[in-house]
Amino acid sequence: MTLMGMIGTQYGIPFPVYMRSVFGFHGAKLAAFSRASVLCGWFSIQVWLGGDSLYQIVVVLAGRSGGDDGGRDVGPSLGAWMGINLVQLICFFAFWALNVLILYRGMETLRKLEYFAAPFLIASGIALVLWALVRAGGIEPILEASYHLSTTTTRPQRSHVILVLFALNSIIGFWSTGLVNIMDLTRLARSQREQVIGQMIGAPIGNCFFAYLGVFVTS
Repeated sequence: MTLMGMIGTQYGIPFPVYMRSVFGFHGAKLAAFSRASVLCGWFSIQVWLGGDSLYQIVVVLAGRSGGDDGGRDVGPSLGAWMGINLVQLICFFAFWALNVLILYRGMETLRKLEYFAAPFLIASGIALVLWALVRAGGIEPILEASYHLSTTTTRPQRSHVILVLFALNSIIGFWSTGLVNIMDLTRLARSQREQVIGQMIGAPIGNCFFAYLGVFVTS
């Protein structure tokens, strides 16, 4: 990603433009379309997760988080064929509209948002760790939760291998997405030094921290 990012910083071009040097003017359209089709699915998943996060906030504010249904009846149902209620649908489109608004306003708006989002994510991550420690009564119960990965099958080693493969595939998918998009961001960097230091230090530490945070909090 650092090497690919150098292209964006050096020439100030995004990924689709760079593809012209590899596939030609018309061939680059196929590469850009392939990336766009994958990103549509990626964006849909992210919007669904973000909308569900908004919905969970509504559930907590409504005092239904402790119910047996998990707060699923906070809003009127839209039918079994959809599997969600009206409030969930509103939260989904609210989060979608926020993303579209940021994209519509351009990369400069995204840059300004990052100034706020980066420290907020770090602060919220630390807050979640503290919450988990208090809720679990210390770090030992959290670390002992790995017991839940055990299985009742006769070949537990295979099940753990499958879990590792699933996790590895998720990591590869995450980084491969960043690989083809990194030039879109590094073309805004002021120097190669900034983008190299940012990726060599910030990216590994940040991703390891939030990966550990997800396991730590959900344990």
